[in-house]
Amino acid sequence: MESNSPILEHFSTLADCFAAVYRKTVSGKTDAHSEKKDNELEGYAKSLNMTRDELVVFALIFHHQFRIKPIEENRLYELAERLMGNRGDAFDVVYSFKRLKVVSEADHPMSEPKIVLQRAVWSAARKNDIRFIRELKPIGVLRMMEYFRFNLLDHDFLNEHELHDELEFLFAVNENLTLVKKMRSSLNVLHRFVLCAIVARFLIENRPFELRYIERFVRAGAGFASLKQQIASNAWGPIKAGLVQHAGSALMNDDMELELTTKGIETLLPEITAELEESLKERFKTLPPNAIDPKKIKPATLLFNPDVEGQVRDLHRLIKPTKFKEFKRKMPAQGRMTGLTILFYGAPGTGKTELALQLAKQTGRAVFRLDVTHIMSKWVGDSEKNLKSFFHDYGRALQYISPEPILLLNECDGLLTRRMAVNSSVDQMNNALQNILLEALENFDGILIATTNMTRNLDDAFERRFLYKIQFELPETAVAVKLWKQAVPTLQQNEAEQLSIRYRLSAAEIYNIARKLAVQSLLNQRTQEFELIRRLCDSEKWNHQSTHSLGFS
Repeated sequence: MESNSPILEHFSTLADCFAAVYRKTVSGKTDAHSEKKDNELEGYAKSLNMTRDELVVFALIFHHQFRIKPIEENRLYELAERLMGNRGDAFDVVYSFKRLKVVSEADHPMSEPKIVLQRAVWSAARKNDIRFIRELKPIGVLRMMEYFRFNLLDHDFLNEHELHDELEFLFAVNENLTLVKKMRSSLNVLHRFVLCAIVARFLIENRPFELRYIERFVRAGAGFASLKQQIASNAWGPIKAGLVQHAGSALMNDDMELELTTKGIETLLPEITAELEESLKERFKTLPPNAIDPKKIKPATLLFNPDVEGQVRDLHRLIKPTKFKEFKRKMPAQGRMTGLTILFYGAPGTGKTELALQLAKQTGRAVFRLDVTHIMSKWVGDSEKNLKSFFHDYGRALQYISPEPILLLNECDGLLTRRMAVNSSVDQMNNALQNILLEALENFDGILIATTNMTRNLDDAFERRFLYKIQFELPETAVAVKLWKQAVPTLQQNEAEQLSIRYRLSAAEIYNIARKLAVQSLLNQRTQEFELIRRLCDSEKWNHQSTHSLGFS
């Protein structure tokens, strides 16, 4: 509770305060219009972020619910009208409380509806939680946007009249906010809604606002077509003023996404205090569900051919936080890309994805992992939107998460092939995804690792945009021997050498055979281990005959 609250100077509990308000207004023990009493009520009301009339109505409801029984709706209006002098004012207060989910109607059979405090509000008042009561009204930027999201974004359908009604309510209790002043001076209701939606998505969810939300959930009429055209042509006022920008590359007018610029945050939200800003940073630096905490990555010892081993060592040094900052400082000033883009390509099962994870663990970096197949959608435009959203989320994370996370585009074979002529909607989607990725790489700021099993047919445009490219091939004999000894420690040196010479297997295949060997051991197979491994190798590599180099002696 707040130590400087006038309520705490006079009462030990909120219940005592509401009882006193009830006595002062309803019982008539003091002059209902005395200046002293009014000053007291004004002080109590201000301490709870209420008007005097709101406090009186709240006290009436609480007192009856606490001491007697829930008050009938008509009786509440009668008492409030007598105290306020106007039944309409009483109705407005109760309607406002219903809108804020402070009160609700409790229907009782054979009786008039009764007004009661909703459970959370009732509990807070009983527990003397002044902070909760103070925050019932959406006062301040963050509370205003939380209310906006709950009542205007998380909603089935709204018409312009309902938008106007809700926005005017929000503006009335936040008339001193810079955002409210600017919207009231220059924007109509639909434009105000869009700007509020952009701010709400930023503050509450750290995401851009999808303009097509309006067509799905708002009956906006002809005004939306004009607004959409202004936004598409960058003629909309907030865009022209540099306060709002398109998030990523809009492929179609219906797919436009909008976000605040840095100037927009500074201009529209100056009331964001240092404390609020710190809380936003804390929220935004929390890893999203699709990110991997480096502490949760299991350590693994990876073995590569000598030429790759040297490149991996250099890469590990380069992405250490201190060295990476130095790398960014030395990037050419005229270049648009200030980050590090890396391509791991080559034979499947050679450790490309695992290497990316181990590099993240060793350098303390979170991993934003995207398996490209997961963004594909059967709905037109959704795959492109998913890819843009992923890059957008990563860009936001760079501002709040330290050290910079790694963006892992895993198994992105289809995205990196040469672009094709458009003969179908699938071709159109693939080309659109490639264009999004090319633009994202062109302006990339961070660390990106892409993995692909493709060894040829790489689009020239992508080849230029990857600063480092490392090719992974099947392990050479000496490396394969170490892998066999690591996977099956009971193997003799000469056995590991014979397996490495006879079978060209990837690291993943070797470890898969080791797992199968463990299963066979559980089943009490009596076959000698080495002979069993040979059989497992034969079944693992369907085309093993083409991989034989030399026979066993």
